[in-house]
Amino acid sequence: MSVLQLRSLTSVERDAVAAAQKAADHKALLAIKHMAERHIEIEGKAGTALWLFYLPDFTHLFKDWYSQYIEQVRAIYDTTASGEIVFDREYLLLKYRGRRPRNVVGAWLRDGSYHVLEQLTARASEAETVCNAEISRVEALHRRQCELPLADMVAAVSHFAGFGLDHAFPFELFSQRFPQINSTELFTSPISSWDLLYQRALDAAEQVFVNERSYGEAVRSYADHTSYLRWGDICSREDDISYARMMVSHALQTFPNFASLWRYRQEQRDARRISRASQCHAVRTSVSPLRKIERGDHRLFRELSRFAAISQRYNEMRRILFTRTLRLLRDVCETYEQDWRTTSLAELTRTTASPKSFANERR
Repeated sequence: MSVLQLRSLTSVERDAVAAAQKAADHKALLAIKHMAERHIEIEGKAGTALWLFYLPDFTHLFKDWYSQYIEQVRAIYDTTASGEIVFDREYLLLKYRGRRPRNVVGAWLRDGSYHVLEQLTARASEAETVCNAEISRVEALHRRQCELPLADMVAAVSHFAGFGLDHAFPFELFSQRFPQINSTELFTSPISSWDLLYQRALDAAEQVFVNERSYGEAVRSYADHTSYLRWGDICSREDDISYARMMVSHALQTFPNFASLWRYRQEQRDARRISRASQCHAVRTSVSPLRKIERGDHRLFRELSRFAAISQRYNEMRRILFTRTLRLLRDVCETYEQDWRTTSLAELTRTTASPKSFANERR
């Protein structure tokens, strides 16, 4: 890529980007099949950072959307911040000047402004509700072949994504104040995209066993309603069907009849009950982490624990809702005979209603 397109880059920054490109293992990054980022710290440039993404197979829709996402991050965490983006056929480069979300959250907690963090998570929860409603509304209108308010949906999804709670946890503060506690124990979530992918494959197999659907119908339903959970960008309909066929076939091969599938699911339910009981017993009999912490730090630890759990769930929901939206845009492109691989977000939303404004949201 020509990093000279970002005129604000210094010679030191250009050299750092070039070195990161040279060191990149492209094969390994592609194997991950999601946005592979390289965070570049510039020595002596506090408040300025570069992110380099290798996205050769990502669509223009995603890259266009990234600009809106960065604008929402800025609006939510630091209105004085600025971001510049440039991309070519392979790389996307972001230069961000300002306080990072984790630094903002860390400052709130150091000041004891716990109510501000509570307000942030409440706003993120409200944004998720609006985001889900907008996606469902456009899906319903698309099924009825009505005019689509795509700009409203894009604005809502961008706003929800902008909270970035999974990137806002202040690890530096946690390690400073609670070095005796393993932070990974805090990050739990009742939602797992990979578990959903597997459980819905079992649902599809069950439908085939009870003659509710044929194998082909079960595969198509999985492709339409579940396959999107696995990626962070758009995949073709053929890729979705291929993945669905693999997952449903694997479930049918693993469980050759309904009885074996039923026994497995019953064992899983029993295991979850036993696990919950064991966890309750462990909580009653184990030494509370608070006993390792000075009394004056109990409130801070509880707030960090709460935020860690919320941010982990947020991470799953943001990915689920974002990839669901991208799949919907693919279907809209096909309906309007546009190439979803090359069309821009502006082209796709040009004839739709103006987006709702989130810019004046109270902080």
